[in-house]
Amino acid sequence: MLVIVFSRAVEYEEINGNLAGYSSVTFDLTNGARAYPSFVTRLRNVVEAPARVCGFQSTRRNPLPGNEYVYVDLKISNTQWVTLGVDAKNLYIWGYRDNLKYNGNYRTTFFIDAPEDAKSNLFRGSTVRTTRFGGGYTSLERVADVSRLDQQLGIPNLDGAIRSVYGRQENELNQGNGEAKFLLIVVQMVAEATRFQFIVDAIVRNDNMPDFKRKIVSFQNDWK
Repeated sequence: MLVIVFSRAVEYEEINGNLAGYSSVTFDLTNGARAYPSFVTRLRNVVEAPARVCGFQSTRRNPLPGNEYVYVDLKISNTQWVTLGVDAKNLYIWGYRDNLKYNGNYRTTFFIDAPEDAKSNLFRGSTVRTTRFGGGYTSLERVADVSRLDQQLGIPNLDGAIRSVYGRQENELNQGNGEAKFLLIVVQMVAEATRFQFIVDAIVRNDNMPDFKRKIVSFQNDWK
C-alpha cells in the first residue's frame, strides 16, 4: 500500500494502436503546465483505495484482478505519444511503449529489473526489449550522467525527453544517455508527483531552484 501525500478480470487487446485491458490516463503536453495538476489528480483517483489513511489517499495493498496496472499516455501531438506501464500498488513504472510499429509490431521497453508479472501482463503482443540499466535512481543517474539535483523538471523538459526516445531504433536507444534521461524525468514527473503534491506545485510554477531539488531528492530517498 502506498500513501499519497497531498493536502474484474478483463481481456487484453489492441484497438487501433490503443491498449485495452487496464485503466488509462492521458496527459496531453500541448496543453501545458495548466493541465498537469488535473492529470496527476486523475491518476491518483484511478489507483486510490476505497478507504483513506489518516485522511490521505492511498493505493490498494492488493489491487483487484484486472486493476493491477495502469497505462499512462504522454502525448506530444495528436499522433505521437508514449505509454507507460505503471504498477497500481506502488506507482512503479516498469516499462514504456511508443505508438509506432517496428517491423510490423509494436515495441515495448522494460527496465532490466522489471518483475516477470509486469512483463507478462503489460503491453501484451508487443516485441519486448529491455534497458541496459535498472529502474532505481542510482542506476538511472549513472547512465543518464546527471543527478536529480541537476536534472531540470518541467513540461518542456518532459516533451524533449519523450522526443529523444520516440521512434528511435533499438541500436540508438542502446547507446548514449537519452533513454535513461527520459526515464529519470518520467519517474519523477509521473510516479513521484503522484505521491507528493509539492512536486506538482513546483512543476506548475517552473521551480527548479536548489532548495526544491534538495527537498524532492530527500523525499524520494526516504519514501518506502
